[in-house]
Amino acid sequence: MGALLALLVLLDVFLTVLHMQRDGPLAHALIRGVWHTTRFVGRHVPRLRPVLSPLAGPLALASVFGVWVTMFIMAFATSPP
Repeated sequence: MGALLALLVLLDVFLTVLHMQRDGPLAHALIRGVWHTTRFVGRHVPRLRPVLSPLAGPLALASVFGVWVTMFIMAFATSPP
């Protein structure tokens, strides 16, 4: 199970960072989720829109890296010794 999870993360990293025409499925979903969340909050709380709009990109980047690291930790924690 751990090896499969590690391969999934490596594939996502390869597609996102090294492949020019594609995003990895995990990174794409996370980036879209952060973007839609910031747009939703910006629409419903207009005074936060100027604060959230410039932060959407860095938040998406940080969330992708955070999920990749967390999944790698989970992959190595679940693999047999």
